[in-house]
Amino acid sequence: MPDRNILLTDIQLLERISPLAEKVVGRYVAKKAIPRREQEDIQQGILEKFIRSKEKILTSFEGKSQFKTYCIAVLNRMCCEIIRNESKHWYAVSEMEQAPQEDISPDFITEKRTLLKQEIKRLDEAMLFFNGSRAKYNVFIRYFNDIPLNENYIMQYSPGNEKQIFKLLNTGKTKKGDKFKILADVVRIVENKDVKGDAVRMWLNKQTGILLERMNKSGDSNYTSESLAILLEVSENKAY
Repeated sequence: MPDRNILLTDIQLLERISPLAEKVVGRYVAKKAIPRREQEDIQQGILEKFIRSKEKILTSFEGKSQFKTYCIAVLNRMCCEIIRNESKHWYAVSEMEQAPQEDISPDFITEKRTLLKQEIKRLDEAMLFFNGSRAKYNVFIRYFNDIPLNENYIMQYSPGNEKQIFKLLNTGKTKKGDKFKILADVVRIVENKDVKGDAVRMWLNKQTGILLERMNKSGDSNYTSESLAILLEVSENKAY
């Protein structure tokens, strides 16, 4: 007998997931990973994507969790994908409400770019305190967050092994849990240490926590791991 969730009409499905989408997007807005001005458009976008992909999404539901929990996880992944794709347009700085179109001036744009450069400079300065582990953290955090990773970053971490590691880290889309296992393989190559994925996860979480504490120390910002990842990616965009 077909799962009753698969038999939902688009209207019934929208009624069930619209409040969930609002909560998911609202959480990222509260964390400043999404500008408030984008909230409504993103919410509408993930709802439309959910409906377009509903057959695949609903048939993948195995009943191991509540249907509501499953939908939240799906909507969350969609939201994260939008953040990664659109962050370069949002400038990962403390949220500034978009001025009315007629009020946008060259001075406003210049100020926004200046703020972005200041945030990137603060990030670079905070990363300096990692000393010898900076290159390692830079590679690991970028790989974990699907931020473009070229051989220069890897060469700074492990000169001579960059081609082997680059190939290892570019095997296509990988689940978060499996990424830690791959990074454990990288540690074995570079540091000749036999470590588990959990050890890599704890190390990366600890370093990210330290970096967030440094970035938020002044009280002028409230970075999260999500918005920090966005700033790392935006820092690669030389067009800001």
